[in-house]
Amino acid sequence: MITKQQIIDALHIFDEEYRATWGSLKNTPTILFEGELYPIQQIMRISTRNPLFSRNSVEKLREFGFCMINVKAQYKRSTKQESENINPIIAHYAKERHFEDDFIIPLLKEWNVKYQREYICKFPDGAPGRIDVFVSDDEGTLTLFENKLSIRTFSERQKAVEQAKKYALWYRLPSFVIATPQDMQVYAFDRRNITLKGNFLTKKQDNSMLLLLRRIRDNEQ
Repeated sequence: MITKQQIIDALHIFDEEYRATWGSLKNTPTILFEGELYPIQQIMRISTRNPLFSRNSVEKLREFGFCMINVKAQYKRSTKQESENINPIIAHYAKERHFEDDFIIPLLKEWNVKYQREYICKFPDGAPGRIDVFVSDDEGTLTLFENKLSIRTFSERQKAVEQAKKYALWYRLPSFVIATPQDMQVYAFDRRNITLKGNFLTKKQDNSMLLLLRRIRDNEQ
């Protein structure tokens, strides 16, 4: 069985042995890791030591929290951005609120749910907090969104998860969503365990994520 460490080792091997001679990653399914892009097929071949890796192995990438994207699906860079070598995935938005305006809020309106942006809260120790988007429906509280312009490393994702977990624990929410311009990850939270339940492309949304969030709340996972 493949492990997370094997994949990380394969990423480092790719940097050392393949990156200098590797061609363009355009139109290639890739992994975004620590600010660099890696071709998924090659990484899986290296990590499994099998030229015919299975698609089930690829699903492990999502389970381990890797961000998978297709370069051709991302935003266009301006000439200035290209000259400055800015990653097109994170260069499109200057502020989280702009990302929310383009994707999160239209999605919530389509779901016909109630939401509150920049929901201010205070913890028992007096420390202030701010939930990016607090969501409820006719049945009560549903989830919260922790929004980031980019998540480049595992430590950044872990920090986002811990931040969202703190809010979810305080408000007794059964789930939370970590959202970036690339994807939205749905986590179930039962006071003890955090489980990644779904990964949805931000630009291709329907009611699937809403249905999942409601199943989590209703314990129908």
